[in-house]
Parts: sequence; C-alpha cells; structure tokens
Amino acid sequence: MTGPCSTRPFRDRSALATPARECSGACSSRHATIGAQYRASGIARAILAAASIVLAACSQLRSVERRAPQDLASVTATLPVEPRLAREAIAAAFAGDKRRLPEMLRRFSVARPGDDHFPRDDQLAHERGSQAALARYLAAPATARREDLFLYDFSDADDEKDYWRSEYYFDGRQVPFRCNFLIHLEPSGAAATAIEIFELSPRVWVGKKFSLEAHGPGLYLDIRDVAPTTADRLELLQVVRQLMAK
Repeated sequence: MTGPCSTRPFRDRSALATPARECSGACSSRHATIGAQYRASGIARAILAAASIVLAACSQLRSVERRAPQDLASVTATLPVEPRLAREAIAAAFAGDKRRLPEMLRRFSVARPGDDHFPRDDQLAHERGSQAALARYLAAPATARREDLFLYDFSDADDEKDYWRSEYYFDGRQVPFRCNFLIHLEPSGAAATAIEIFELSPRVWVGKKFSLEAHGPGLYLDIRDVAPTTADRLELLQVVRQLMAK
C-alpha cells in the first residue's frame, strides 16, 4: 500500500518538450522563408505592372500615321441622272443582293432622311474629322438634303472583323479602319446630280492598351478616332458611277 508520501517513478519531461521546441523553430523558419518569397513575388509583380504602365503610356503617345496617295478635303462628282434616279439606284444596291458590291461595302445598310438610323443635325455637328465640309453641309437647307442617303454599319465596333484595311498605320503596320458614309445628292443642271461623299465616325483599331477604366486597371481596346480617308470615299464614288452606267 502506498501512502501520501510514497515516491512515484520520476519522468524527465524535458525530453518530451524538446521536439516541440525544435518544431516551433523549424516552422518559424519556413514561415519566414515563405514570407520573404511572397514579398519578393509582390515586388516583382509591382515592377512588372509599373513596366507595363510605362510601355502602355509610351505606346499611347505614339500617333497613328496616315499614308494616302492623295488627300482630298471633299470627294465630289456629277452624275448624268437626276437626283431621284441616283438615290433609287444606290438604295436598291445596298438594300438588295450585295454580292456585286466590293467586299468592304457589303456590310452596309441604307437609310433615308426621316429614318431612325439617319443621323440628326445635332449628331452631325458633333462629328470629328472633316468639320469644314460637314459645317457646309449642315448650312444647306433641309430641302436641299432630302435626296441624301446614309450607309451605316452598326455591327460591333469592338470586333476587329468589322473593320477593313485602309490608309492608316501604327508602328509600321497597317491597322484596321471603319466608318459610315453620308451621300449628299442635289440637282446640278438639267437631268444631272451633284454628289458628295462624307465619312462619319472614322476610327482605327490600334490594338490593346493598359488603362485605368471603371472596371479597374488592365488591358483595354485601343480604338482611336481619325480623319476621313480619301481612298474609301473614292471607292464608294466609283461604285456609284458604275450603278449609274447600268
């Protein structure tokens, strides 16, 4: 029988505590290593983001270059038919079977004054580009613009496939371009029509840029407004002339 003063086997607990201390030291070392790696990774990401911002800013400072054999402020001609016949021939070509049109023009639909898609005067007043020509157009009375037509492509402006190659370059490469066309028709003498072609909303697809947008910093589309081209207006004028010859 053992009493209250009986001796119990002695157990050295220092040996049991040692592994815990060793584990605590190893874990602290691992945590320190992970923390250092995380900080280094964060610094690398910050440096990469800063470099991206600098590169994007440099890219945005570079301007788009226009390479045009000729630069015409206005594209005009005289058609050998009266305005009503010219308008009907153009409208029929863009409202019906478009397979005979150049590929670039097949995307367009046609609107007449009073249609929902025909641009209002206040919309034209805010157009960028050939402002002098548009100001002259807007100064004409509405009766002088009643035979006009609007060729429009309201497809997705964020889709590169809805652009075509034209006169603009960026960093030595040709960049996609798009616009809408306003065709002005008015009488010119007996049984003849004066035609003038305007480009509305001309723009180019440069690529992507780093920007701070509503959704936060990131890469966003770099689509820029540009001046009207000459080649595309001349191509449309040539198509109109061919329609009048039929």
